[in-house]
Amino acid sequence: MGEAAIIVDDLAKSYGAVVALEGIGFEVAPGTVTGLLGPNGSGKTTTVAILATALRPDRGVARVCGKENLALIGRLSRPGRKWAHRHAPELAEGFGLTDAADLRTAR
Repeated sequence: MGEAAIIVDDLAKSYGAVVALEGIGFEVAPGTVTGLLGPNGSGKTTTVAILATALRPDRGVARVCGKENLALIGRLSRPGRKWAHRHAPELAEGFGLTDAADLRTAR
């Protein structure tokens, strides 16, 4: 199997004295569906926010290998779906991702 679709390694995030994440790690294989389960306050929302690039981790690696992520983040944020699809190609070019821009995130 190829590289994981999602890679999280030694991820940490604190909000002042409150530790939201401390050294978590996991990988998600391409083409799979994965859920984050845990009690309130266990860091699920913080992890997803970091993977979606809405938050910066204090430490560690959080990588989403699918390039459709640019359009997805645009759709989930203020600009909306139309803006995201219109500007995703120029963003892909700006980040040097044009060769991979049409790859699907899951097969």
